[in-house]
Parts: sequence; structure tokens; C-alpha cells
Amino acid sequence: MVVKQGPNTYDVTYTITVTNSGFATGKYTLNDIPGLENDFEVLSAQYTSTAPGNPANPGPIGLTLSGPWNLANDQNIIKQTTHTYQVKLQVKIDLVATASVGDEIYTPCGTNNPNVPQSGEGLFNRTTLDVNDDGIPDQRDTVCADIKNYRFSTKESYTESCWIL
Repeated sequence: MVVKQGPNTYDVTYTITVTNSGFATGKYTLNDIPGLENDFEVLSAQYTSTAPGNPANPGPIGLTLSGPWNLANDQNIIKQTTHTYQVKLQVKIDLVATASVGDEIYTPCGTNNPNVPQSGEGLFNRTTLDVNDDGIPDQRDTVCADIKNYRFSTKESYTESCWIL
């Protein structure tokens, strides 16, 4: 969800779910990799989790202002269980002031390849899930949201990332 908070400032909240629909306990490592359009400046970043034993449960835990962010490392998940991670960013965008970050030219989601957003477009985000502890992601998901008119936008949906083990 994208909610305008003030002049050029937005709260961006998204949810990542990890579900073990199997019949045995498993482990996973979850990384979140923001790839925001270069005119966005991250002012703050934090996350919470419902995963037992995760440092962000109950949270929130602060994150660095740039990713990637390791949200879970060798996290246990029992059978037939879902863990939820909620990431909240406060971002600023200024397409007028040349002293602000970026090139003052907004690049919306899907600009380079329609229907396939990529890093550097809009509020792009990628998550990776490693379920066999080999350091290679077994699953990836990407989402992207735009602030269509950054001066007047008040609220937009930001699609959830969902994982099934």
C-alpha cells in the first residue's frame, strides 16, 4: 500500500508471506531486494514478522536505508504454517529540485518492457527464498507499484509477494 504522508513523502508498506503447505518442518532464508526508481530516497525502513524466533517478532526492527535486506536466515517453519513479513518504507520523491536524488525523470513500472517491471522502475521490489540452504534462491517474486501523479496521489495497492514451500 502506498499512502501519501506529506509533500513528496510516502509510506510504502508491503507484505511477504512464506507458507509451508507440506507435512514436514522446513527451513528457509528470505531476502528482500528493493530496486526503487532512482528519484526515490528512502528515509526509513523497518519490518515486522510473525515467524517464531525471528528478531522482528514482535518488531519492528530497523533496516538500513538501502538493501538487500535479510529478513530471515535459516528460519524454521512447521508444517501447514504461514509466516508473514511486513516491510514499511518511508520514501521521498522530488522531480523538481536538482539537488534531490535521481535524475528528476520518473520511470514508471514496465517502461523498458511492458508487463515486466524491473529494478530502477517505480517502487520495484524483489524477494528471494532459499529453501535448501545452498545460497541460491529457489523462488523469486517481483512486484512494482507506481505513484502515478506524485503530487496528488493518496493511496495505491502494492501487491503482496507469496511463497509456498
